[in-house]
Amino acid sequence: MLLATMKQEEWKQHASFVDTLCLPVYDVRIEGKQIMMDAAKMVEEIAVGIEKRLTGRMLLLPAIPYTGGDMDLFKHYIEHVLQTFQAAGFYHFICITDQKIQLEMPTDSMIQFLPYIVKTENVNDEEARTAEIDLLYAQILENWQKQV
Repeated sequence: MLLATMKQEEWKQHASFVDTLCLPVYDVRIEGKQIMMDAAKMVEEIAVGIEKRLTGRMLLLPAIPYTGGDMDLFKHYIEHVLQTFQAAGFYHFICITDQKIQLEMPTDSMIQFLPYIVKTENVNDEEARTAEIDLLYAQILENWQKQV
């Protein structure tokens, strides 16, 4: 389910089955009006691909871009987002990113956090993208088996 395109009535029908959130996070670089978006596109493509496999149990959130600056402040923001979703009754949180962002959950957290760092850089490499989706899918299934 895609939050960006979902209607309220659709959510009401499926909300009780959705226990997993997926948040794409990626770096956006703009230099001299040149936008470097390959990594961001790959993160988005993998997020959409995994959402298609897990429709009905996972909600894909709109992406959060990181444009540089204070990484500690950005991490704090992401951690706050994570805590807010935990309080809302979600049990699993997947963060797909193109860079290594170490997020720390409070020790009393009841949410299973799964960070996933995209390895493929070539957005046109269909085989590599499919392999990454397969790998993430297996990790999510394993994460679901853990006790919360």
